[in-house]
Amino acid sequence: MSLKYSIIIPIYNSLTTIERCLDSLLLLDYPKEQYEVVLVDNGSTDGTLEVMQKYPFRIVHETKKNSFSARNCGIRNSSGQIVVLTDSDCVVDPGWLKGFDKSFENETIMACGGRIESYPPANIIEEFPKYTRTHDNKINIQHAPIFLPWIDTANAAYRRRVFDTIGLFDDIHFDVTGDVDMGWRTSLHGYKIDYSDDAFVQHINRGSLKALIKQYEQYGYTPVRFKKKYKNYLKKCLVIANIHYYGKFYL
Repeated sequence: MSLKYSIIIPIYNSLTTIERCLDSLLLLDYPKEQYEVVLVDNGSTDGTLEVMQKYPFRIVHETKKNSFSARNCGIRNSSGQIVVLTDSDCVVDPGWLKGFDKSFENETIMACGGRIESYPPANIIEEFPKYTRTHDNKINIQHAPIFLPWIDTANAAYRRRVFDTIGLFDDIHFDVTGDVDMGWRTSLHGYKIDYSDDAFVQHINRGSLKALIKQYEQYGYTPVRFKKKYKNYLKKCLVIANIHYYGKFYL
């Protein structure tokens, strides 16, 4: 396969996870000339940058404190036809990029989400997202009968021309769940999103109750933002949802 992958990772104060993430990238089983790694420092102050500099990956900097701004910075500073996204709290499988190959051999596939599983938990807090299916691209992509499919940026790949056509991540309206917005925009444009079980990463979940509560508090703001941006589409979804719900009583 002749496509080149650009791996983009936004990084901010990730001292507890960054080495596991970057060590896993060193073990990728893929031709070196067919991928690049771009690390985007988002203003880390805890020593993360010093750790990043020990690895043979390119580092760029984004001053706007927003993970989607950082991802956009990485996209602008990369050259691959396929943009692959993961996070600094993820550990990638050696066959990760090979897992995307089959999808992108099909020219009609414009984006693909890979399998995400929880990294072996260190405590009971880290176990929580495993049971809530917080990170599950199979559900996001294949089981969205009412709302549109989307890809969790812990494990996502897009053809670059998707960004060239519909724009980069919306870092104006979203500091979280901008990946949902990007997936919706991709789908509404008519682009096809695939799922790959073989493109596999493990996500290191939040390890403290305070961090977990903050994460879900941020998610709580999302419906308001989506209501503003997708008002007309969500009205249609509500009608469809009512048909699905009430139809089972009358059909």
